[in-house]
Amino acid sequence: MLFHIVILFILCSIAIPLAATETTQLKIGFVDAGQPYNIKSGQLLVDGLNYEVIQLILKEAKLGSAKIIGLPKLRVAEFLKNGKIQMLCLYSPKWMKSPLEVLWGPIITTFDEHFIILKKRSGIENHSQLIGKTVGGHLGYRYSDRFRTLVQSGQIQRNNYTETNKLYELLFLKRLYAIIDNQFSFTAMLNHESEYNSLRASKLIDKSYPVTCALSRQRKSESLHLLNAMNELKHAGKFDSIIDKYNSLK
Repeated sequence: MLFHIVILFILCSIAIPLAATETTQLKIGFVDAGQPYNIKSGQLLVDGLNYEVIQLILKEAKLGSAKIIGLPKLRVAEFLKNGKIQMLCLYSPKWMKSPLEVLWGPIITTFDEHFIILKKRSGIENHSQLIGKTVGGHLGYRYSDRFRTLVQSGQIQRNNYTETNKLYELLFLKRLYAIIDNQFSFTAMLNHESEYNSLRASKLIDKSYPVTCALSRQRKSESLHLLNAMNELKHAGKFDSIIDKYNSLK
């Protein structure tokens, strides 16, 4: 009888720390935007710009292992506010309805939304050159006020798609005059297939978004630790090497 009690005590002693570790493990979120931001193996994030930024911050923060989980795009704010995730990277305060509900790190880079066109077409330097044209954009994305005004007035036809590859496919087929995509995505396309060399990014930038990492106000000590790590990395210029890697032609 005494032997069984001792064994039970040992098992409970082992189980309690394991349960605590599982409960307190950091959870980092990501919204699946595809390459070059998120490269997955099954449901696991294994590479990409977002992955490298996250790993750099975790290494600097020395908070132990973290679980990286995919999030539904429309529930990002909820997950951060409720502490279901501690951090979400490559995100902009401009994309959140109530940005003050979370903490924000230093700016890591800027997403510049260019109009991508066939090289043989005339360059685009102002929005008025798109009047009478069909332009492809990402479903749910909010573009510049100038562009939205021209769309709402019927002067520009905006067609929306969920997949970036679909936008490029229709651009090559000339069913779209131009598409809107940022410099990292377009650079990845240029590095992926030679056919994309027949495209170019316009001088006109529809809108620029500074992106950083959002941090939950729950478990604030951990968020502040992550924030300090980000500030150190920013000051040391360590984000720049990752950004340059994904914004350079091979």
